[in-house]
Amino acid sequence: LGYFHGMQPTIVHGDLKGANILVSSGRACLVDFGLATTRDSQTQLQTNIISVAGTPSFMAPELLEAPLDRRPCDIFAFGCICYEMYDGLRPFWDLSPQTVDTNFMKGNHPSRPTNNVCLQRGLDDDMWDFIQNLWHHDRKLRATASQASL
Repeated sequence: LGYFHGMQPTIVHGDLKGANILVSSGRACLVDFGLATTRDSQTQLQTNIISVAGTPSFMAPELLEAPLDRRPCDIFAFGCICYEMYDGLRPFWDLSPQTVDTNFMKGNHPSRPTNNVCLQRGLDDDMWDFIQNLWHHDRKLRATASQASL
C-alpha cells in the first residue's frame, strides 16, 4: 500500500479487504484494482467512477463526501483488515451494510476483541491503538501508508 500511495501519480486501491490480499511464501500482494483511482499532485482526482463503490464493511465514512484525496480511505480499510486478522471476523460482521455505514459515520467502532485467539495472535495494547488510529474518524489524523508500514 505504501508503494502505491507513494507513486506519482498516486494510486488508491479503493476496495481494500482481506479477499483482495493474496499471500504466497509470506509475501502479501494486492489484487483487484477494478475500483482503483489515480491522483497526481498537480491535478484533481482522476477516475472513471462517479458513484461511491466498494465493500461497506471496509469503507471509510468520508467516502460519502467524495474527498479528493482518497488515500486515507485505503488506510481506514487497512484498519478493518487488521481487525479482521485478529478477530477472524470483519468489523460489525453481524450488521447490515447500512447499519455498518451509520456506525462508522457516527465514529462508532467495534469493541476490542478479548478472546484468547486474539491474544495469541498478538493483539496487545499497542496493536489495538494502532488499529484505532487507522480508522480514526478524522481522516487527517490517520496514519499514512508509509507511517503504517514502519
